[in-house]
Amino acid sequence: MIVTAFSVTMSLIWFSLAALLSSFLLRRTGRSWQAILVLALGLIRLLVPVELLSGKIISSWHLYPWIRSVLRSELFPGFRVSTLLLGLWALGSVVCLVILVIRLFLLYRLCTRAVPLPREDPAAKIYREAALEMGLPTPPPLAVSGAFSTPVSAGLFKPQVLLPAQFREYSSQELRYVFRHELAHHIRKDLWSRQGIALLRCLFWWNPCMWLLCKTLEQAQELNCDQLACAPLDKRQRTSYLQTILHTLGFQAPDCSNLPVALKGIPRRNYLRQRFQAVLCPKKPLRKGVASLIVCLCLAGFLLSYTVILQPARLPSQEELDAQGAEIGSKELISVPFILCESGTYFIVENGIVRGILSESDLSKPEYADLEIVYAQGH
Repeated sequence: MIVTAFSVTMSLIWFSLAALLSSFLLRRTGRSWQAILVLALGLIRLLVPVELLSGKIISSWHLYPWIRSVLRSELFPGFRVSTLLLGLWALGSVVCLVILVIRLFLLYRLCTRAVPLPREDPAAKIYREAALEMGLPTPPPLAVSGAFSTPVSAGLFKPQVLLPAQFREYSSQELRYVFRHELAHHIRKDLWSRQGIALLRCLFWWNPCMWLLCKTLEQAQELNCDQLACAPLDKRQRTSYLQTILHTLGFQAPDCSNLPVALKGIPRRNYLRQRFQAVLCPKKPLRKGVASLIVCLCLAGFLLSYTVILQPARLPSQEELDAQGAEIGSKELISVPFILCESGTYFIVENGIVRGILSESDLSKPEYADLEIVYAQGH
């Protein structure tokens, strides 16, 4: 096993495919564990970018060689395009990380400035009852903040549930639904997974698959929390739960005009239809056999990814042909056609000159079947 520029490139390609597949699974099934498994395997593939010497080499004759030539071209002496792109990658990652840290610090400040709700407040009593219903005898603290337009769960190390200043407009039953939803975020540890994906997005900010994954994860978390919060509810109660969501959309926080949307707690409106469908028509859990099959397919795809390597194709140079001809000169193949195999590509060679390129299926044709195949050194 070796690490080359081609194996690193393949690891980036497989990681991007894993992120894209994770987004698809989240969007189609709404089940996080499948997407987490695929993304975890993609991350391992990224961190272990090795190439098997016995792997199948796929030669690219157009796109890959063009990309390599562009990356190797010099903007000025000693400074290649690849150096510029690596510098932009590093600079962009630093900028994104700084923005992420600033947002987390801003959220931390808002949490510390939130006013704790007195224990004797009727809303606090409903909150404790909802927590017991959700199996949480010691729920996170409950506070009020005018910086948010909707109830939110916040805080990585010191989680708490924050209510908007207009929370008195909720009825007692609506508050119970709100608390069940926010406590579901706490039970599922959604804040940690969301920040973990946000960190990966900072490192691979140039990859659109990561931005799509972050957006899809946010939607899937809301869907899963809706299903967890509504699990014991009947159809009438589920309808009331959805009416609470619509009621929440009517809130506007006067003090949050300068905050990012992600910190305001305002849900995207195009999520609503899917959320309503998930609450009213919840999907049945996967059978154990189907879940096991998904795991096996993911592991198989992960292992098979190490058996294929993409490389830019090239014709062998005259020096390489001369050296190869000197090695097999005793077989007198220089004056007669033979097949040269290099990096998985077959060349028809005659009188030391490459006459064409053959596929594996061509080798069985009558005109090529009797020709000897010579493997290039090192392959």
